[in-house]
Amino acid sequence: HTHSSMKSSSFHTKTFSTLFKLRNTSRSGGVPLMRHSNLCILHPFAESRATRQPFSTETHPKIYTKTGDKGTSSLFSGERTSKSSTYFAALGDVDELNGMLGVVREYAEQLRSTMARGEESAVRHSNEQRTADEEDHAKEDAAKDRDVTQNAKVHLDAILAHLPQIQSRLLDCGSSLATPPSSSPESYLALVKFAPEHISQLEEWIDAWEEKLPALRRFILPSGGVTASHLHVARSIARRAERSIVALRETGDLDEDVMRYMNRLSDYLFVAARVMARCEAKEEVSYKKQRERKNRRRRLDEQPKSAL
Repeated sequence: HTHSSMKSSSFHTKTFSTLFKLRNTSRSGGVPLMRHSNLCILHPFAESRATRQPFSTETHPKIYTKTGDKGTSSLFSGERTSKSSTYFAALGDVDELNGMLGVVREYAEQLRSTMARGEESAVRHSNEQRTADEEDHAKEDAAKDRDVTQNAKVHLDAILAHLPQIQSRLLDCGSSLATPPSSSPESYLALVKFAPEHISQLEEWIDAWEEKLPALRRFILPSGGVTASHLHVARSIARRAERSIVALRETGDLDEDVMRYMNRLSDYLFVAARVMARCEAKEEVSYKKQRERKNRRRRLDEQPKSAL
């Protein structure tokens, strides 16, 4: 358990922080907090570094340890490695994603507090010319948009309920990433094993929203209001985190379920951004082809076949 008096702001400012929720098996009944340089973990056998005396839960460790001043840090296994290693690159990206989701939560909370009660809002659509088929699709999409927008508070509450769970799972991902299978005992690996049911949970949330959202007929740009746009930023960070994790997979030092979770999470964030755009009653901006390319294609179509 973490110390209740530790300031949360200080706790979260440390880069690459990851929290291990371990059940204590010792007779003392408590699991002390231990700092491994940039990693904040719970260790059942932790000792105070300064005195090498048994750790006291009444002693508050300093946020800085100075052990990483030369560019190295410790993994959960105790192995010290360079902060430029693939382990810490992945941990840093996951931590950055968690921070961005904190920003998203704040914007979403503001939206909930300012949302006009009992007042219907409608997603604004562009007035560009459409073909007959496009007009039919537009009517179908507008109907789905109205349904999502009229239930905006329900969907917003759902996202706000999902985000803390996802942020907690990202800490679990960090715990797993900081415990390389190649250099960690089986007992440690068992403690940080990532549960695959969290992947299924993301898929259920995605599927439920996909049934309600208009079909994607064009590429969309990051847009849809402040909160939705930040969800798109979070999605791009999630993709970068996944790429960093893939580098670990190629060495075999990875729990495969962590990589699958990160892959699914970016899909969730994309769909959540689409839902949030409707909660904010903002239009999703569609990608438009370059005019020169379009005109060039038209000129080619107009040329006689013999000239091609």
